[in-house]
Amino acid sequence: MMKITVITVCYNSAQTIENAIRSVIFQDYGDLEYIIIDGGSTDGTLEIVDKYRDRIALCVSEPDFGIYDAMNKGLRKASGDVVAFLNSDDWYITDINVLKKVEKYFQESKADIVSGNIYIWKNGARSKVFRKDLTDETIFFEVPCPHPALFVKRELYLKFGGFDTSYKIAADTKWIIHAYINGADVLCVEDYFACFRDGGISTTNQYEALKEQYEIVLGYLREKQLTKLEKKANSYYTRALKGLETEKYVEIALKENNAKVQNLFDYDKKYYIWGAGIRGRRCLQIFEKLRLPVIGFIDSNKKQESEEGYPIIRPENIDTESYLCITPRDYEDQIKAELKQSGVEMERVITYSSLVEKIRQIGISSHILTEES
Repeated sequence: MMKITVITVCYNSAQTIENAIRSVIFQDYGDLEYIIIDGGSTDGTLEIVDKYRDRIALCVSEPDFGIYDAMNKGLRKASGDVVAFLNSDDWYITDINVLKKVEKYFQESKADIVSGNIYIWKNGARSKVFRKDLTDETIFFEVPCPHPALFVKRELYLKFGGFDTSYKIAADTKWIIHAYINGADVLCVEDYFACFRDGGISTTNQYEALKEQYEIVLGYLREKQLTKLEKKANSYYTRALKGLETEKYVEIALKENNAKVQNLFDYDKKYYIWGAGIRGRRCLQIFEKLRLPVIGFIDSNKKQESEEGYPIIRPENIDTESYLCITPRDYEDQIKAELKQSGVEMERVITYSSLVEKIRQIGISSHILTEES
C-alpha cells in the first residue's frame, strides 16, 4: 500500500473546514497522512481541528505569506508517496473510496500524476464540471487538471520544486503546466473525486487569476518557441480578459447603481430570453437580480422543456406582446431580421451585447465616482 498525504491549508475557515476534515479522515484507507496548515485562525477553526486531532498527523498554525506559502510548508512536512491538496472549502465525495481508487490507478499505470474530475456545489446541489481532454494544446488554455482532484507523486515535487509564491492565484496552474511540458506522465481519469464549493468568487478575482495564467502561459510558449500557439493564446486570453472586465463592471453596476440599471427596462412588460446557453443563463442572472418579470427561454435547439426552472419554448410560440433579449453572440442580427420579418416590433427587441454594454458603462461611472469620493 502506498502512503498518501492529504494537505489542507486554511485560514479562518470555521464555516467549512469540518466537512473537509471528515471527508478525509473517514476515507477507508490504511496508510493516510493528513496535514493541516493553518494561517493563524482566530474564528474557531482550530477548535474544530482539535476535535479530530487523533486522526490528524500534523497541524501547524502560524502566520504565512499566502496560500502557496502555506502549501509549500505542507509539502516540506509531507512524507507520503503521493500528495494531494484539499482546500478547506472542498471535500472528497463519498460515492466511491477516493484514496483506494487513486492508489489503484497508480499501481496499474506508470503515471506520475492522477487527475480526476470535480463537482461544483452551488445552492445546495452539486453539478459536474466538464473539462477538455489533456493535450499539448489544452494544457495552455483550459483547466484539464482541476487541483482538488489532483494526486501527485511526491518525488515530482522534489524534482520540480513547490509552488511559485510570486503568483497569488495561479501558482498551481503554473506547476501543472511546468510538470506536464517537462515530461510528467499524467493519467486523466473519469472518476469524480472532489466537490468544489462555489463561494461566489468575484469576477475581480477571476480576472486577476486569468491575468496570472496568461502571463504564465506566454512565458512557456515563448520559451518553447511555439509561435502559433502564442498567437492563439494572445487572442484567447485577450478576449477572455475583456469579457471578465465587462463582468466586473456589470457586477459593480448591479450592486452600486441598481436603480439606474432598472431604468433601462419597462417593468410593465414581461421578458423572454432568446437562447438557453451560457449567455442566456447569464442574462437570466442579471434579470433576476433586477427582479424583472421573466416568462422563459426561447430556443429551438434545446431538447429539454425547461432551464433554471423556466420553460423553454419554440420561436413560433412567442407572445408577441412581450419583450425579448437575444443572447447568441454570432446570431443577433440574423435573429433580429427574422423577428422583424415575422412582424415583431423592433422596440421590443434588445440584444444581450448592447444591454451588457449599457450596464457596463453604468458600472464604470459608478466605479469612477466611488474612487473619487
